[in-house]
Amino acid sequence: MKILKYTLIISGLMTTLHAYAQKSPESLDGKTFSESLSFSLGIGSANYYGDLMKNSGVFKQTSAPSVSMGVQYKVNSFINCGINIGYQKLQGADSKSGGAHPGRNLDFKSNVFDFTAFGELIFLPKFNIRPLISAGFGVMAFDPFTEDATGSKVMLRELGTEGQGLPGNKGIYSNATWVAPVGLGVSYTINENMAIMLHYKYNFTGTDYLDDVSMNGYPDKALLDTRNPVTSQFTYRGEGQYPKNLALPRGNPKNKDGFYTFQAKFIFSL
Repeated sequence: MKILKYTLIISGLMTTLHAYAQKSPESLDGKTFSESLSFSLGIGSANYYGDLMKNSGVFKQTSAPSVSMGVQYKVNSFINCGINIGYQKLQGADSKSGGAHPGRNLDFKSNVFDFTAFGELIFLPKFNIRPLISAGFGVMAFDPFTEDATGSKVMLRELGTEGQGLPGNKGIYSNATWVAPVGLGVSYTINENMAIMLHYKYNFTGTDYLDDVSMNGYPDKALLDTRNPVTSQFTYRGEGQYPKNLALPRGNPKNKDGFYTFQAKFIFSL
């Protein structure tokens, strides 16, 4: 029910915005509510950051696409607020440049959908070129998968690769959680109704399982095999046998996963 909780939070934020709009038919710069609305379409690339990446692996496993659309309300010359819907296809692999443990040979892909409410603080509002910072909060859904030796899609969450769901272990992790984006951007005003923006955004998340990896060590293969002998093949995919030393590093549960996007956005008002 976590997704319901986060949805209610966002709904509350938007209800507050709607109430403000009803009480204030004009924004602080004298425009009506409808005149202060604008819409955005964005496209770019996305990068995952988590247990399959080294600290030095930033930007080394870029994936595409990253797309978004949103609506925003101009409170005044310095502040915008609004909502945004985004889609990213994230990926990561030990075997590629920047991978954390090539010998472990894990990889994943995931379709990520997010819905956020955000605010923007605009600098130099009287100029055509305007830098800005942004922050928001919302909900996201994800579901990591990989491919087997035949190229068939394998859903990792359902396998319980770290023993999730077995007696004495944690349950299957949720594929919905909160997301908190923070960003930097610069926009260029074409005319009164159109602008373009370059926007970089890092998304903090409430999960350590974007990549299906979190546990600092390996679960007992015998326990995994009692439920599904296939599971251990995706817990460790390196050459040779499953690790006998279960204390070998696999993940880091102390650090949550995240992802960052870089988009070009087209902004227009009616």
